Amino acid sequence: MCVINIQTTGLHHPRAIHIAVCTPDRVLLNTLINPRQQVEPAATRLHHHTHHTLRNAPAFGDVLPHLTDTLQGRRCVTYNLPFTQQVLQHELVRISGRLWRSSTEWADAMRPVAHWAGLWSARHRTYRNQRLQGPHEARSKCETLMHRLNQLSTE
Repeated sequence: MCVINIQTTGLHHPRAIHIAVCTPDRVLLNTLINPRQQVEPAATRLHHHTHHTLRNAPAFGDVLPHLTDTLQGRRCVTYNLPFTQQVLQHELVRISGRLWRSSTEWADAMRPVAHWAGLWSARHRTYRNQRLQGPHEARSKCETLMHRLNQLSTE
């Protein structure tokens, strides 16, 4: 199992700017990415990256072979799977014109974490989604999610 986190240029037409993939034992991938577009001011306020701070980072296409090899055949857990997959698919289609094809098995930890936290929303009739604490940095988010998954598995 591995955990993946992607920080982006924002919520509107998001492009990846930082990707990390971790296992319980080690960091498999932790890289900044040059999105070759401006970063939304709201996103910069969270993760402190701008077009200027990312200008020397590799492009997504340069990182893609290593990312594909890293995820191949693994069970990959993320927080907010639809958003993560949207970003990956958008990047891949933009580069190659085709969708992601791999043997990666995906899982979303958002619902189990919400249930574990136990904050019920009467209005939505479900448990409230929880923010992952800590800095908005891909590796830190991976480590935070890995810690939360460990808590879930021991209780």
